Amino acid sequence: DSFETTGHSSGWWVEMDQSAGGGWVLTDGRHLGFGKLCEPVEPHTDMGEDEDAPLCAAWGMYRAICFRSTPVVQPSFPAAISRGLVSEFQLPARLLTDPASLDVPYARFEGDHWRCPKCGREERDEDLLALERELSRMAEHTFYSPEMVKAPMKIGKPSDRIAMIHAEFLSDALSLAEVVVAVLGHRHWTAQWARILFTDVVGSLRQFGHTAGPLFKEPLRDLCFLWDWLESLNLAQSPGCWLHARIERFSGPSHLYNGVDADEVLRWREELRRRHDGEATPLINMLTLRNYVLEGSVTFG
Repeated sequence: DSFETTGHSSGWWVEMDQSAGGGWVLTDGRHLGFGKLCEPVEPHTDMGEDEDAPLCAAWGMYRAICFRSTPVVQPSFPAAISRGLVSEFQLPARLLTDPASLDVPYARFEGDHWRCPKCGREERDEDLLALERELSRMAEHTFYSPEMVKAPMKIGKPSDRIAMIHAEFLSDALSLAEVVVAVLGHRHWTAQWARILFTDVVGSLRQFGHTAGPLFKEPLRDLCFLWDWLESLNLAQSPGCWLHARIERFSGPSHLYNGVDADEVLRWREELRRRHDGEATPLINMLTLRNYVLEGSVTFG
């Protein structure tokens, strides 16, 4: 069977036209171990000028993973941000989708402006700098916000304290992360904070969810990116002191690797293990491991 879409998409999710029943549909479930599920009649295209649509699908797989066992919340563009201003400063599409394949220089902040270390170009546009400040404030209030917690609870050991989070809040956080990457790129600190939140959610779902499910490359890859970022900050503590518990949570039996990205999963797991195995187990975790789950994604009793 086939169906018509509205032209809106996020990763492997497309929105059905109201004539087909409406709602969001997963078209390709191979990364979830389901195979190809359906084929939309219209091309899977960018979201265009719709004010309620994200600009890119850099975090689309996280949306698919997080809402795997619960109803998907329709993505919405952050209301506090001007879509026109974001579109004006949006990076080229090739720089947004797969951060692992990028080999480009990244600007560095120097005093009151950004400067490219390769060509020397300086970016001093006041509108762009103001947009960065606004996105940074939103990131601070979103990716570590207590408002996301619906109800904290304990399961077994004290370290297994988990928090139910609002599905709408998580969906909005994913949409904000899309805008952050679209304007500021994958290596900005706001994108790194988003990686911490989303890898914590995915790790929690693996640990406490109905089933462990397949292991995906995205959290493994992003933990490697976080390792590199922490290393670049020249902190007194090594990256392992911040990420040890998170890396341990993604250590699992090989039979969980399935789907079309099996080779990529193994590659990123080995890359993460290579970094992690070179360090002693830290006495304390500098960045507390957080357990977040969505209502309906875990079973109690």
